[in-house]
Parts: sequence; C-alpha cells; structure tokens
Amino acid sequence: MFQPAVKVLGAEESKKWCVSKLAVPHDAMQKFIDDNCKKLDCTAIKPGGGCYKPDNLYNHGSYVLNQYYRAYGVCPSDIGTLAITNPTSGSWL
Repeated sequence: MFQPAVKVLGAEESKKWCVSKLAVPHDAMQKFIDDNCKKLDCTAIKPGGGCYKPDNLYNHGSYVLNQYYRAYGVCPSDIGTLAITNPTSGSWL
C-alpha cells in the first residue's frame, strides 16, 4: 500500500481534528473515502476494525479526513472542518 510522506504538524495543528461537515452530500463523502483509502491506511474503518462502529458515512468520513489532515496538513474545506476539541469518546481519530 502506498504510504504518503508524513507531515509533521506543529503543536497548534496537532490539537485539531479534521471532521466531516454535516451537510456534505453522501456521494461526495463516499468519493473522498474511496479515493483516499487507496493512499491512506483505512483498515480501522473496515468491518472488525477499531473504528468501524458507528458504521456510518459521517464517522468513517471523519476518520479518513483526519488521517488526510495528519498526513498532508490540510483539511479539505469543501467537505471537512477543523475541530479544536477531540470529537470522539475513544481514540480512533
């Protein structure tokens, strides 16, 4: 699997999470997930993975968006937004 170069986030960026916007069309989010799971490790959101549940497009999209943000330092503003508090009750983001 292709592993993108890891971007080292500064202290300020490492305290942020890129999450799905609520109003994103499902087809746009699914395309983002499909395209980026070819480059990023998405095993955690596959059945049996630690972040598979809740099994919905919003949560899986948030996982992939945050992986993308950690890898490239960019949160795609058309489908994602930055959160300054950890949006999870677990540690999957």
